[in-house]
Amino acid sequence: MGNSKTKGRITVSSRIDFVRLASEQMSDAILVLIYDTTDERTTKSRTTLVNYLNDIGMMTLAQAIEAHKSIVMFENPDDAILAWQQVSDHSHALGAHLFWHGLQDDAVHHAILQARPKEVSPLAHH
Repeated sequence: MGNSKTKGRITVSSRIDFVRLASEQMSDAILVLIYDTTDERTTKSRTTLVNYLNDIGMMTLAQAIEAHKSIVMFENPDDAILAWQQVSDHSHALGAHLFWHGLQDDAVHHAILQARPKEVSPLAHH
């Protein structure tokens, strides 16, 4: 179809669904989003982040954050690292954590370190 980059599956779930899945077979990369919904600053920052993610084409992740889903699973580790990088770079309100089932090795650790922001985003003001 002219698309050279393979699109990996992205699964969004609640904590309950995730626990059910994790007890079965789980091989995907996972991004866990944690945020405080009671803080007004968090709500504003989340809205800004959702708009930003939509603008750069990460609609599934934006919808997950907007719907207060806290577990996002990526088939491609690169996609998970990119999502983690964008959330970390552009919001101080969300905590984003990456997990791999049986894959948290040196290569993954190195990829995460390489993805760390080189400069502070103007959106992540304290």
